[in-house]
Amino acid sequence: MNLPQTTPNQREVLYEDVESLLSVGFLSHPVSIGGTALCLRSLNPGDLFMLRSRVSNNNTERRWQSWALASAIWMINGYCLLGETHAPPRLRATVDGLPRITREILFTLLLGLFSRQTRALRRVEGYCYEDISRYRWRSYGGQYHVVSAGFPGAANLGTNHVQQMWVAFNILEDQREEEETQWGGFKLVASATSPKGVQKIETKDKQRREEEIRRRQSVMDRMFYQAAGLLTDEGKPVGEAEGAKLQGPSSPEELVEDMRRWVVGEEDEHDRIVTSYKREVSLRFEAEKREQELRRRQLQAIHEAREESGVGPSIMVGYTPGQLQEILQDRQPGPAGVRTVNQGEGQVREYLYEKYIERAPDAGKLVAAGNELVVEEERVGRPLGEMLEGRKVPFQGSEDQE
Repeated sequence: MNLPQTTPNQREVLYEDVESLLSVGFLSHPVSIGGTALCLRSLNPGDLFMLRSRVSNNNTERRWQSWALASAIWMINGYCLLGETHAPPRLRATVDGLPRITREILFTLLLGLFSRQTRALRRVEGYCYEDISRYRWRSYGGQYHVVSAGFPGAANLGTNHVQQMWVAFNILEDQREEEETQWGGFKLVASATSPKGVQKIETKDKQRREEEIRRRQSVMDRMFYQAAGLLTDEGKPVGEAEGAKLQGPSSPEELVEDMRRWVVGEEDEHDRIVTSYKREVSLRFEAEKREQELRRRQLQAIHEAREESGVGPSIMVGYTPGQLQEILQDRQPGPAGVRTVNQGEGQVREYLYEKYIERAPDAGKLVAAGNELVVEEERVGRPLGEMLEGRKVPFQGSEDQE
């Protein structure tokens, strides 16, 4: 499967949890129980060691859940508990007294934080290769401290696995850059006596650097396409035969060949996936437009009927919970969370749809001649003056406009 290279802007959204684990030290999730606002956090290695020690003598499911939740609650009604050493033992009794369904829901949220933490750990290597990562490291002066979280009690949590991996990589990267600088100075001195020998060494060093750049780009691309669902956790394309791997154009010749196949209409696996996705988006968008037009006509008919009968406009009434539930059941399922409707949102969606989905890309004057791409004859050799001859600038409202 040929997948294009990704860009830092595309990958940026995948690093939100990684950056939170680096700067704050944990992931957080708010929850409300009976008017009490709580905040759960992900547990660090030190927290897990304490948790295993506390339940070692009585490792029942209920005891494990209660102690885990008591250890994960770090804020109650705005009060931070990170600096209080004995807060978990006091909270355990309260958590243990909650209804079973409430306790299980809270524990499910905590497992969700564990899952996000594990996913961020898989992405930390790709984050280390980003320019923003090195910039953040240099902003700390090359000496990372947990106290950079910015609020009391964060330093007591210790470091997590993401912080440890990130710090280790940047220390080694600093050493590598220093050694590269010293090695460059040595080659400069040696070039005075053996220029040909140094040139061969420089060629090999350049190849090695380019291979490392490609390897790092491959790691970041694989991470992105795994998050997009096109690759498995092992890096294999979803639904493809065993042994297939992520591959993209690695030379100008391969890039030209990909362009030629696109011009003649030969689709690879990636093109078929994109085409299928765009087809699904088009079908959904057209269905929404038909539904909106149908509703508009129905409202217009109701409005005209009221005007003819002399009935004034209806007053605004509130829906009961049962009515709201019936309305929501009739709607198509959408993304989780509260859905908001902004003024002009429909126009923006239509503009994006027409620009990126509805309009099919055009090869212009490019045509395939065998294994090469050429420009159509009518455009080859035409001087600029001839191409511009006869063109007039249209002036809106002018009587002489043609």
